[in-house]
Amino acid sequence: MEYKDIYQAFHLSDLIQKQLNGTISSEEAQQIDAWAGASDSNRKFLSQIKEAKTETENMQLLEQFDEQRAYEKFVRSLHEEKHRTVKLSYRWIISSVAAILTIGIVIYLWLHRVADQQPAAPITAELITPGGNKATLILSNGTRVDLTAGRKETVLQQTGARITNSGSGAISYQTTNAELNAQAYNTLVIPIGGQYQATLSDGTKVWLNAGSSLRYPVRFSGGIRKVELTGEAYFEVAHNAKMPFHVRSKNQDVAVLGTSFNVNTYSSDEQKTALVKGSISLTIGPNTRRLVPGEVATVKEAKISIAKADLDAETGWKTGMFIFHNSTLRDIMNQLARWYDIEIDVNTIPAEEIFYGEIKRDAPLSAVLDMISSTSTLKFKMEGRRLTLMK
Repeated sequence: MEYKDIYQAFHLSDLIQKQLNGTISSEEAQQIDAWAGASDSNRKFLSQIKEAKTETENMQLLEQFDEQRAYEKFVRSLHEEKHRTVKLSYRWIISSVAAILTIGIVIYLWLHRVADQQPAAPITAELITPGGNKATLILSNGTRVDLTAGRKETVLQQTGARITNSGSGAISYQTTNAELNAQAYNTLVIPIGGQYQATLSDGTKVWLNAGSSLRYPVRFSGGIRKVELTGEAYFEVAHNAKMPFHVRSKNQDVAVLGTSFNVNTYSSDEQKTALVKGSISLTIGPNTRRLVPGEVATVKEAKISIAKADLDAETGWKTGMFIFHNSTLRDIMNQLARWYDIEIDVNTIPAEEIFYGEIKRDAPLSAVLDMISSTSTLKFKMEGRRLTLMK
């Protein structure tokens, strides 16, 4: 570990002190949030620090801590160890600092609350929480903007559009009078364990599921509105008879004028498009089929098949529900992996197993697994963030 990494540890302790004292700035608070969100151990450590706030002795030490002097003193001590080659670990740094400093916030709390060296508690299904409103917006110039929910409303200006992030899981575009020299595109990327909503410049609303992305123009122009989708999204397309709306995903194209439908492209060998209302035509290669409300089209091996849709099951994710109606266990496990950000040992999941049930997506993973186990003979085991079916 380099000295800059060591200094970062001291800088973090100073930020935590400011947070406990109520003197932290919004920018500094964001630094702590980013650090805490990087790993479970970071979150646990920060929680332990906050719990210690009521302890008089700890608070006195917080007031005495000086990050710059501590860092300088620690670096001097490292130079004294000229003839030793040591691969520094974070835990080693904590113990070494404790020996040469008047104990500061991070070192003191780490030693008195974590230094018992007990192994970390295993991750269980009860500890795995559901996903939430998370996304990254990639602007036309390559700039990446974190849209994680819980922040204040923010406004971005881009040539041709004004972009507003609500801070609660939605982004919207309003066109401006600025002239565009060329068509500018943005991409909304949803991570595993995330979801987000977007209102495009024409008024079309899009809900994006976990592990999905949508590429779209900042402002639609010409005789067609075209977007590109990976993953899954639900569309409510603003009607414009003069400018049809096209959703391109893999090798299929869905064309609409104004309608509501769901496109699922997660599977590597098939794509599903369910129509809620309105009318759409689906094209793959030379084949084009038209759907009516209540139908679902499945594209597999360049062939289109149409059947009656279970719209509750197809679109339940948009309304915050897991709806499993005669769903295969493997499909269910894939949904859970995307939403709870876990790994599934697919080889342990029987392909023929069918399941029926409904539960809210804000439930912890354990509740979903309990629901499955209670109506079947299946039992599950968590190893870290890896879920396996017990034989």
